[in-house]
Amino acid sequence: NFIYGETETQINQLNLQCLHQQGYIGKDMTIGVIDAGFYNVDSISGFNKLISENRILGVKDFIDNDNNVFREGLSDYHGEMVLSTMAGYRENEFVGTGLGANYWLFRTENIYSES
Repeated sequence: NFIYGETETQINQLNLQCLHQQGYIGKDMTIGVIDAGFYNVDSISGFNKLISENRILGVKDFIDNDNNVFREGLSDYHGEMVLSTMAGYRENEFVGTGLGANYWLFRTENIYSES
C-alpha cells in the first residue's frame, strides 16, 4: 500500500492502485524510454531508488553518439518528466506507475530541430 501524494490523481485515473496492491509494480519488466533527454536523472532524488537498485540497464545518446543522456545544456528534461511518471519514487510523496521495472534510456530527438 502506497501513499501516492502528487501522483494520486494519475494512479486513480488509470485505476492502478489495485494492481500495485497485488504487487504489480513492473518487476521483471524492461521498458525503453525514447525521448529528447533525461537531464539530471542521475542526480535527482526521486530517482535514487531506480539508480541504487541498478535498474537503468543502459543509456544511449543517438544525437551526439555517446552515452551521456544526463548532461546539462545538451539534454532536454522531457524524458526526465516521462521517466518520472513511471520510475519516480519519493516515499509518501510520489509513486511512479512502474516503479519496479528496469529501464533503457535513449536520447533520439534533437530539441533544436525536432528531428
